[in-house]
Amino acid sequence: MENSVSEAIQTVGTTLTTNLNPGVIASVIGVVLGSCVALYLTWFGIRKLIGAITRALKGRLSV
Repeated sequence: MENSVSEAIQTVGTTLTTNLNPGVIASVIGVVLGSCVALYLTWFGIRKLIGAITRALKGRLSV
């Protein structure tokens, strides 16, 4: 039982070190940063749009 667990751990370790190289890590970081920037710009744009609409209709709305 213990031997199969250690073999499984070695297999996982070998697979991770074989598949992870600096290029893969850089591309993952790039995708994450790009996604964060896109979400931030979308949030900022929606906020600005709602503010502009609210200011434009400020005197015409009756709540």
